[in-house]
Amino acid sequence: MRRLPPQMRYEEVARVLEALGFEEVRSSGSHHIFRHPDGRMLTVPKHKGQVVKATYLKQVLRLLQEEDT
Repeated sequence: MRRLPPQMRYEEVARVLEALGFEEVRSSGSHHIFRHPDGRMLTVPKHKGQVVKATYLKQVLRLLQEEDT
């Protein structure tokens, strides 16, 4: 996940976020909101049968980079 994967399903993204300490706090329609105990938040859309867009995967990668610093 340190490099931008070509595509990921919502379930895979959610698993990565949970491994980083994020918790799904709510969902509004197709958008699921994750929060970290330090206050960072991220919204990830979940559309049946579709993969998560690269824009959201880039946000997850930025969070991974923040974890390293």
